[in-house]
Amino acid sequence: MFRQWAAFGTSRDGYYAQLFLWEGQNSYSYLSADETTADFVKWVFEDGKSIAQVSPVARYKDADYVTFTDGKMGRSCMGFRRVGMPQRGGYDSLMGGILCTPRGKAIGQVDFSTFIDNARVQPQPR
Repeated sequence: MFRQWAAFGTSRDGYYAQLFLWEGQNSYSYLSADETTADFVKWVFEDGKSIAQVSPVARYKDADYVTFTDGKMGRSCMGFRRVGMPQRGGYDSLMGGILCTPRGKAIGQVDFSTFIDNARVQPQPR
């Protein structure tokens, strides 16, 4: 049994953000992370088929990320994947995100470190 959640949008200053969360809902459900981070980002990103110039995978805290160019819109982007706790041969959750700058602006370390740091699941109120 799983729960999925996604959100996306563009800020007033032209940054595009997309977040994706997939969670197992019991101790028997697990998610695998067999594909590469680049393949995961292509799958999550709405314009995944247009991704070009994908960087090698890098690590920031508890997430893997790649930078890339959105070939459709000409934006500089990054995408990350964070796995949850190990569970039954996989993980209890899988989170991903995409951040793209406005066209003509390069994405920087501060952009993606802030994005990854703030992409967190909040505990459910009881």
